[in-house]
Amino acid sequence: MLRTQYRLPDPCATVVSHFMYDGQVVSAASVLSRNYSNNIILKQFPELGACNMAWYTYGEFGESKEKSEHSKYNLIEVDITIHLVQQLETLNWDPKSICIIAMYERQTAILKQRFSQLGGFFNNLNVLTVDASQGKEFSVVILNWVRSNKGHNLGFLRCKRRMNVSISRQKNYLLLVGHLPTLYGSKLPDFLQLIGLQHNQQIRVKEFSYSTTNCQIEPHNSYNPIAQYLQSHGMQIKEALDHLSRPAAV
Repeated sequence: MLRTQYRLPDPCATVVSHFMYDGQVVSAASVLSRNYSNNIILKQFPELGACNMAWYTYGEFGESKEKSEHSKYNLIEVDITIHLVQQLETLNWDPKSICIIAMYERQTAILKQRFSQLGGFFNNLNVLTVDASQGKEFSVVILNWVRSNKGHNLGFLRCKRRMNVSISRQKNYLLLVGHLPTLYGSKLPDFLQLIGLQHNQQIRVKEFSYSTTNCQIEPHNSYNPIAQYLQSHGMQIKEALDHLSRPAAV
């Protein structure tokens, strides 16, 4: 196993290292010397802070599935993704250096359809499933988790190999679009590590509201550290950290 990584920003690499490699992978000196503090992206995405990653979540259950298909999709996450991409467009970010990775093929199909309708900047974005993204790297990755349900069911999101691929394609920034209550509610130690509870509690969360009346999203003006967000939504940090010491469910 390679113990030195050269791609990910160190805060992202720390989460990945503990998630997949028991903390044994470290960042190269060239990675540690990178300076992101003056990057223009922080003016539009201050929630990224010094972590180079942030969570974008929502309160509603957005997961859906066509009766004739097994693959799932989430229109709330599609709308949040479009909002984030539009912000990147205002920064004149190179669209070819941006990749949207979705955990389900149906989600990628809907994203591509919506992007085609929007045209212009959106036509040059990369949209891939997790498996198709393996071996590739991009400046900015926006990850759609898709799963969002009352039963906290994650399906094949439990597969650590796929998850490791999905969170390690970025050279600069990782924007995680997902329903944190579902991930937290799964109580899987791997996911509690992944959402940053143990090794990087400075990861910030920005929440979106969804109007069922006009089917539109609205970003909240503020953002909070992940621990504060979870506590404000009745999710106990101590309980979550206790779960991290337990073996993962098979």
